[in-house]
Amino acid sequence: MNLDTLIKETAETLRTTEGLETTEVIEEDLGDVAKKIETSVAKTSRCITVGLNGCDHVASERQDGDDPDALYVEANLVVAVFEKPVVNRKDEGAPRLMGMAARIAKAVDGTCAEGMTEAIHFVKITPIQELDRGVITCDVVFRTKNSI
Repeated sequence: MNLDTLIKETAETLRTTEGLETTEVIEEDLGDVAKKIETSVAKTSRCITVGLNGCDHVASERQDGDDPDALYVEANLVVAVFEKPVVNRKDEGAPRLMGMAARIAKAVDGTCAEGMTEAIHFVKITPIQELDRGVITCDVVFRTKNSI
């Protein structure tokens, strides 16, 4: 499995998820994420980022006959949701932070990116945090195991 594929396919899933179609999805491996978040929130009052928050080695996953050079890991996939509620909530139909987080959890849980042998599993939605300029955020956290 290529970890970039995990990010890309998760982002594509979210771009086509009902209720998230008008929210920009930013892949964290594509460059200046902070600037992209700032620009997107200024434009639409919300956005989503998809990235990894590290991998843990899982030595016990190696089976007889597996590639001896493969490294077995548990990848921590994090989808961050950002909203500027003072602007976003003026639009009655706009998706709100926790509603977006719930849609993300449902859309991604159980999916399996190309080349993966185990599905992605939902772990938690983190508490809401307030950032600069009235922007709030939370993370939707997932885990999956595979070899890299």
